[in-house]
This record gives sequence, structure tokens and C-alpha cells, in this order.
Amino acid sequence: MESYEGELKLLPLQMLRELLERHAPRRPSLVVCCARQSVDAGYVFLAAGVPAVVCLRGYLPEEAISEFMHEFYRALFTGGTPRGAFNAAQQAQQGAFATGPLGGFVLLEEEGVGGGTSPIAVPEPGELRDLSPKFCPSNLPLLREIGRGL
Repeated sequence: MESYEGELKLLPLQMLRELLERHAPRRPSLVVCCARQSVDAGYVFLAAGVPAVVCLRGYLPEEAISEFMHEFYRALFTGGTPRGAFNAAQQAQQGAFATGPLGGFVLLEEEGVGGGTSPIAVPEPGELRDLSPKFCPSNLPLLREIGRGL
């Protein structure tokens, strides 16, 4: 998570739980975590009511992550379900990057609801707006120094 100083810092899982509780009952329909060892965070999202979570177990090279995400979003945005998109991405990746017990993507789904079996609503093409709260004016410390006249 970005700090007030514009630096990236680890977000403790308890803080993630609190953030999700604070914004209940609003929940995304899908969360994708590409950070290494993000399965624990994935379970926090799942427990908070997110029906489908894709997370990374262990380590994968950046090229493998990029290839997986490209295929996952291609399949998802062409009308696929999270489960179908996940399966398509895994199949596309099998040839180039063999994943073993130490690394690879995992799909977590809500039990009893079918989790990733429903299509995700894809917004119509149009203006893209970033509505997320800003934690600092810039993540580039140099710009703040220039603004103060160094």
C-alpha cells in the first residue's frame, strides 16, 4: 500500500480486514493479487465476501505473471467467468512456464455460491476515472522538493 510519503509499505492482514469491514457491504466481484505469497490476503478478501479471488502462491518470473494476466483478462473481458478465465490462463501458461507446488496462481472461490461461475459485468467503453482516494499528492518525492524550491 502506498504510504503518505509515497513509499510502498506492506499492508498487515489485520489492517486489510479492517478496511474491508469499514466499507461493508460494498464488495468487488473479483480481486486479483499478483504479489508473491498473496494467498493469505486472498483468504481475507474471500472471508470479507468477495466471491472470487485470484492470488499468487510462491514465486513466478515477471514474464510468467504477465502472460497469465494477459490471458486471464482476455478471457474474462470476452464474456468468460472467473473460473473459465482462470482455466484458460493456466492452459496458455503450461507450455512456457511450468508451475509446481512452490509457485503459481490460485483461484479461491466462495463455497456453496459457485464463486467464479458467473460472468463479471464489464463496463461499457467510455471515460476511465480513478476514484480511489489519494494518500499523498505524488509518489515522486522529487516533485515535492521541486515545488518547495529545493
